[in-house]
Amino acid sequence: MKNDRGFGLSFENQTFDARTATTDDTLANRLTVFTAGPEMYLMFGTQSNATRMLSVGAGLAQIGSRTTTARPSSCRRATGST
Repeated sequence: MKNDRGFGLSFENQTFDARTATTDDTLANRLTVFTAGPEMYLMFGTQSNATRMLSVGAGLAQIGSRTTTARPSSCRRATGST
């Protein structure tokens, strides 16, 4: 039985939009998830019709959200007259 090994890097980015639009500026309209990590593969019986594989990996996830306002309230310009 022949065994093979492999190493891989995984990068993935997914964006989720809200199903219904909201006018509330504190609720998120869009959620973005970015994941990255290394993976190690060990394959058994690669010369046969029934190849088996063992995979082990670890990673990091970065989650971000976007609200209805384009800029945070602390960055808005003052529009009133003095």
